[in-house]
Amino acid sequence: MSNNDVKSILGFDLMSLHSFSDISSLVEHALGSELLSFINDISIKTDENDADLYIVGGFVRDLLLGRPSVDFDLVIDGDAIRLSNELVSEFGGEVTIHRRFGTAKWYLSEELVSATGLNSLDLVSSRSESYDKPAQLPDVKPDSIKWDLQRRDFTVNTLAVNLSPGKFGELVDCWGGLEDLKTNLLQVLHSRSFIDDPTRMLRAVRLEQRLDFNITDDTVQLMVASLPLLDDVSGDRIRHEIEKILHEECPEAVLVRLQEIGVAGAIHSSMAYIVGEWLETKFALAREYSLLADIAPVYFGLWLYSLSIDESLSVCNRLQVSTKAEESLRQIGRVKSILSELDASANPSDVVRNLDDLSDIALDVLVVAVDSQDVRKNIEKFRNELRFIQPVTNGNDLLELGLMPGPDLGRILLRLKMAWLDGEISSKEEERVLVEALVAER
Repeated sequence: MSNNDVKSILGFDLMSLHSFSDISSLVEHALGSELLSFINDISIKTDENDADLYIVGGFVRDLLLGRPSVDFDLVIDGDAIRLSNELVSEFGGEVTIHRRFGTAKWYLSEELVSATGLNSLDLVSSRSESYDKPAQLPDVKPDSIKWDLQRRDFTVNTLAVNLSPGKFGELVDCWGGLEDLKTNLLQVLHSRSFIDDPTRMLRAVRLEQRLDFNITDDTVQLMVASLPLLDDVSGDRIRHEIEKILHEECPEAVLVRLQEIGVAGAIHSSMAYIVGEWLETKFALAREYSLLADIAPVYFGLWLYSLSIDESLSVCNRLQVSTKAEESLRQIGRVKSILSELDASANPSDVVRNLDDLSDIALDVLVVAVDSQDVRKNIEKFRNELRFIQPVTNGNDLLELGLMPGPDLGRILLRLKMAWLDGEISSKEEERVLVEALVAER
């Protein structure tokens, strides 16, 4: 969205906004009356503790870009743990405390959940951070809001809005975030940023593509210099960032950019040469053809589709993916090796035999990824139709005909299913005749 779009929708000009300007009307509009009333109650309680309450980070960034959300973080330049206990005493609910980081998670009462639409709220004491070792959790100490904002990943995420009585709507910009927001630039705050947390590389590219910003040359250079540090990051943490990427509106743009910078190859060497054009085409098709409510696992399968099965499983091991995801990739790899058996000459029963054990994820990946039109039609027909065809006769019916429990039951039922699939039978009466013949053959 351009600055002119923002102005026309919200009635203000981002380019004319300066630090400490009053943007209270934007905050009020974004939060809505019920949530605003709730925040005001918290700010009054914060003020009673001689502290200020701030809304920080992505909420403020997106607010100024004309894309507000209610996904926000609250920072108190005081004791968040003490405040959370007082809030629970007055408004109910429960609180979980993390003293090491000076944070509290307030689980709201049913009444507040109903009024605000929030299940919980994170309250954080303003703090500064230092890292003894790269890619490790930081040491923290209480500090001012200025230094709390300095620990953020990118300058555009260092903006805050004061919510305190008498200061409501004051924009806090200590680190040049507003200027970078105006010029569509994404940059880190200091040269050790990716050393402190290498996963910021993935977040940088995700945010760049989502906002249609540009990562500055200096920041890209810092990323490239820090690529080896990704080896020290757990697969679980990297996978968590990749999952966020795969839930973006157009994740292929992020993945291609990660490859261009070298991040993908640094995560696993097999991902350094995936063809970006192919990804862009197939991801767009997935959005059209996938039947799954959550398309992210399909994106993941497509991302690795061009790799060998051994390479795919090696990536899975690096990222510590679930057994379910790994099994889907195994299934995809197996089908890739027998695609010629699924061409136009294949009988429906052949298609079912080859695809019957596939997960919905694997099917959606293959429907999109396979280039042969005939093979794709057969896979799609299986996904949408063939796999649901079953004989009328069941195991109990066969037992009533005198068959004993055992493998013969399964073989006869499978034979009936294949007969329906290939058009050998097409009615209940024809199935009955075939059942009698199969039973008599025993």
